[in-house]
Amino acid sequence: MGSQRGSPNSPRGLPETVGRAMALLTKTQTALEHHAIVSVTDASGTITDVNERFCLISGYAREELIGFNHRILKSGQHPEPFYKNMWHTLHRGQVWHGVICNRRKDGTPYWVQSTIVPLHDEQGALMECVSIRTDVTHLKVAQTPDRQRVMALLQACVELNTPHDQAQTALLSSVFDLTEQCIGVADLAGQVIYTNQALERALGYSFEEIQRKPFWEFTAPRVRRQSRRALQTIDRADFHWHGLWPLQRKDGTILPSLSSVGVIANQDGAPQFVFDIFSDHEPELLQQEALRQAKEQAERTSEAKSSFLSAMSHELRTPMNAILGFAQLLQRDGSLTTSQKRYADEIHSAGHHLLALINEVLDLAKIESGQARLTLTGVDLDEVLAECLRLTQPLADQRSLRLHPVAPSRATVQADRMRLKQILLNLLSNAIKYNRPSGEVSIQILPIGADKLRIEVSDTGLGIAAHQLDRLFKPFTRLEGTHHHAQGTGIGLSICRGLAESMHGAVGVRSQQGMGSTFWLELPTTQDFLTPGSAIS
Repeated sequence: MGSQRGSPNSPRGLPETVGRAMALLTKTQTALEHHAIVSVTDASGTITDVNERFCLISGYAREELIGFNHRILKSGQHPEPFYKNMWHTLHRGQVWHGVICNRRKDGTPYWVQSTIVPLHDEQGALMECVSIRTDVTHLKVAQTPDRQRVMALLQACVELNTPHDQAQTALLSSVFDLTEQCIGVADLAGQVIYTNQALERALGYSFEEIQRKPFWEFTAPRVRRQSRRALQTIDRADFHWHGLWPLQRKDGTILPSLSSVGVIANQDGAPQFVFDIFSDHEPELLQQEALRQAKEQAERTSEAKSSFLSAMSHELRTPMNAILGFAQLLQRDGSLTTSQKRYADEIHSAGHHLLALINEVLDLAKIESGQARLTLTGVDLDEVLAECLRLTQPLADQRSLRLHPVAPSRATVQADRMRLKQILLNLLSNAIKYNRPSGEVSIQILPIGADKLRIEVSDTGLGIAAHQLDRLFKPFTRLEGTHHHAQGTGIGLSICRGLAESMHGAVGVRSQQGMGSTFWLELPTTQDFLTPGSAIS
């Protein structure tokens, strides 16, 4: 007999498989949240998502980052060709690795070891970039004194004009052998004249085996010719290079070094020596690869979850529609008693609520799997807002709430009209459902830079605690402690976020307990409709 549990692909085994996959996804996301600095940008570098650790390291709140270009973190430490090379690599569809110096909100610099993964559409155009980073500021700070001592001592040797005698070699060794940084010095011909003990341990050679040999002989064979050409063409005293450089150990294995190559000039300002200060970067690369695999596993798990939700939603809609149909027939049956009529009404009401949940789950599954079809055009914002206010006015009247009218903005946003209306209706209905009796709901339209528009929906409700804000946009989230009377599925805001991001926009919230909440939607505009700093309310 076959297993009663069912295969992973059978209808009976699918929920169990998805359950295990979702548990793994949760664990993977938890690991990423605690270790990695994660962000997502669109093809132009505009930030569309960040995790909590990104906010903690950078000092910015989430709403201060979403919708802004990654240049907000630019430190000025890197030349423009550095960034151009990075974007060129990403547009070619290749993963970029490197160390970047960013700037916190308070202006202090911090260093991150970064892996940036490009995501392309079916035509090969860059859509998004997912960045996973590790804070290596402590390593950079620890390296700085060593590098300064390297420069000072080598410069002293140059000034004495006897750089190779035993006394100065002993002086160099006494200092350099105290550091874990690998240090090698060569003359302009590339011949090695000094190595510290850390380098000898890392490569497996003694100094006698390295001395007076070309340094490129200790690089990986695939880059040996390139390394030789690069070292022999150094002709500037201000030459400096930083990056990954594959070296070859004595046993033939490759050591991926994170190297800083520089030049020591003589008294006339001409290049005289070349030095390389490096560390073994292999542990960090292994960690990045583990994070990449975890990310891919999380994506596969998310796809499995979305496929399961979509399949189950389709299967449930057919019998649910049948239940609603029979409930309507019972409601029209004049022979029913009062109690039976009430039961039929309850069946019909509960069925409609369940069908709405099924439809929202199906909508969420389509968005998460990328199957939601959107048609982005110029949409008259005044017209859509007017429709939404007309539809929500009866709900506001039931609770004696005041909906403040919106002055004409003459704004046009780039969006899918139906989906824009869906988001606005959700934000307005939430502002009404979770408001105080006889409270107020207001709408503001604000320009964000020269090419974006923010629509803010504010209420006078009880507000939301700060520790609960990050949970609001996660599926099936219902905040505890308040508004138990309000019906909802806990999916609506998650759908709003997915739709907004699909339209190159963003949603967010700010709230204060006892003072109400403001939910906002940002979308690209199709015209410069307001001067910066002005607002319509």
